[in-house]
Amino acid sequence: MNAAARRPRSHHYSVYVVELADRVWNVASFRRANPDYRLGQPFVYVGMTGLDPDLRFDRHMAGVQANRFVLVDKSTNGTFVTFEGEQELGLRRDEITLRKNGWISFGQPRSAAGEDVMEFACD
Repeated sequence: MNAAARRPRSHHYSVYVVELADRVWNVASFRRANPDYRLGQPFVYVGMTGLDPDLRFDRHMAGVQANRFVLVDKSTNGTFVTFEGEQELGLRRDEITLRKNGWISFGQPRSAAGEDVMEFACD
């Protein structure tokens, strides 16, 4: 057996590049995080993952980011989120990281949604 065959297998990582929509420039946190960005260049996110790249992309599309759950509203009527003990927030074409426990209603505030409310719990 040669030395390479006895060596423990190292971790495998994949690097991926995601092209972002031009409207990301309108997000203040993006501009703060990228002060050297040159207008006219594409907006990209470069990441690294130990997961299979297809699995990582599937998790991203499902709203799982760094083991957090991110609710992304792409609807016309909005989404309403209430964190336990806090005031209800209305989202319209925006996103929010879910935390603690709470409720989500679609298209109308929780008080008007009746039984059409989804409850969530984040550990």
